[in-house]
Amino acid sequence: MKHWVLLLLLIITSVSVACSNDVNNSEEGTMSEEGYIISKDKDRILVVGGISQEDVQSYSVEDILNGKGSSAVWFYIPDDLQVGDLQVGQKVKVWFSVMAESYPGQATAQKVTVINE
Repeated sequence: MKHWVLLLLLIITSVSVACSNDVNNSEEGTMSEEGYIISKDKDRILVVGGISQEDVQSYSVEDILNGKGSSAVWFYIPDDLQVGDLQVGQKVKVWFSVMAESYPGQATAQKVTVINE
């Protein structure tokens, strides 16, 4: 009887882990990150999650990267994406396929949408 209960718990745990890995995947091999743009360069944006719009306005980039945000990613913007209107302080959702494991992370955006709150 103990073996059946243990086997059942193992199966439930395996299914839970497999399902949780698909939470941010919108397509096969594509992931997304949501957050606020806290810095913008010519061809990239720095997106930080886990902060509020007030944090973007009241803290420096260094403050946010040193503990105010839960995630930070530099997204390189390819020329074919029309994102010239993106501004610091906007909330965005960015889709990508591969991210470097540095902090902040680094990835190439495949799609960027502005989230209106």
